[in-house]
Amino acid sequence: MTWEIVVGLIALLGAFLSAGTQVAKLSRTLAMLEAAVKELKTILEELKSDNREEHVRIRETLASHEKRLLRCENTAEEMEKQWTTGKRN
Repeated sequence: MTWEIVVGLIALLGAFLSAGTQVAKLSRTLAMLEAAVKELKTILEELKSDNREEHVRIRETLASHEKRLLRCENTAEEMEKQWTTGKRN
């Protein structure tokens, strides 16, 4: 073996080592990203569930307020009728 072949083999080994290091770093980064995406997906599902529950609660509260407003309007209409017909309590 001549020294050119030895230098060539060392250069080739260095190139493989350099590429392998980059592939290992990329693989580790992709694994971390995959885990982060899975965690974000579960958090998003929890938020959607909480959001649905909150919307149900808000709709129930709005329905209650709507009923109160209708009762107030009916009472106001009755009072107006009493005033216009002259029948006062």
